[in-house]
Amino acid sequence: KELLAQLDACMQLQRNVPYSDYSSVADGNARELLDNAIARNKFDITEDSFGKVLSLDTNNAIAMTYYRNNTIHLFAIPSIVASCILANAEGIEKKQILANVQLMYPLLQAELFVDVEDLKSYIDRIIEEFKRQGLVIANGRKWMPIQDDNAKLGLLRAISLCLLETMQRYAIVLLMLEGQQSLA
Repeated sequence: KELLAQLDACMQLQRNVPYSDYSSVADGNARELLDNAIARNKFDITEDSFGKVLSLDTNNAIAMTYYRNNTIHLFAIPSIVASCILANAEGIEKKQILANVQLMYPLLQAELFVDVEDLKSYIDRIIEEFKRQGLVIANGRKWMPIQDDNAKLGLLRAISLCLLETMQRYAIVLLMLEGQQSLA
């Protein structure tokens, strides 16, 4: 159920706020796509007290990194926007979200295929889509995560985690550089 909700949220995000005119979303709904993937025997399915659990064996997990690396740019900016909103439970203004994205943008451009013509407009549309999906609410000029719906909060968290490994690499490098007296 959680996986279907996450897949649906991501598909809606890409359909309603496409990364570019050249990106596309698979036809069908989340259930149809999941059923298709399961039919291809790419997942191990087990059941526990929480329900069905889908996992990947080692070979499929390695292969899936290829797909992740080829689609992560589609969720890079939405991931940072979601992270900014989640990190500021009392709310954050759009201008601060834009400033945070602009700070990370050169790093993302160097590592990923990230090239947005109008970053401010793109961020505005992402926030509006998060609002439409019920993931965030406005409090005056500030945006904050939905508080009274754990499922929706979980969806926003899942989107924010898309760049987790990338952000961790940046943090490690920056901490190492901070400790250096000289780069020579």
